[in-house]
Amino acid sequence: MHLWYGLLSLHPWGYFSTAAVALVVFIKRKAIGAAVLAAWKAITGKFFRWFSKNLPNQKPTNEKTYKGVFMGYSQYSNFPHEWSFTLVENGIEHKVPTMRSNLLSGVQPGAFIEIDTQVFPDAKVELIRRVRVYPGTT
Repeated sequence: MHLWYGLLSLHPWGYFSTAAVALVVFIKRKAIGAAVLAAWKAITGKFFRWFSKNLPNQKPTNEKTYKGVFMGYSQYSNFPHEWSFTLVENGIEHKVPTMRSNLLSGVQPGAFIEIDTQVFPDAKVELIRRVRVYPGTT
């Protein structure tokens, strides 16, 4: 106990110098904050520039995007009972087997949509990740 008391207690001049430093830091807090922020931005900017230059951003090859007129979302009546959506893209009708999803439940047939899917390796269905419906196209 005596050891910690000796380390933690300050001489009266120690209290004065601590108060003086605290006052200077309080007065200069905006300047210190601006300097720290500028240094942080410089460091992170340099790091992320290096990161983006050396590791280019590539879209994974297992993602697909379908864009066209939505025709419907249905389930096969025969085995296997998989779900699929149908859309027409540049005059070509695509019927894509998917996993069950609620993302297409509110889309009206005839709407112009864009659907992002993820293809699983060795799977016969795709997972719907994102649906964008363009307004005024129904």
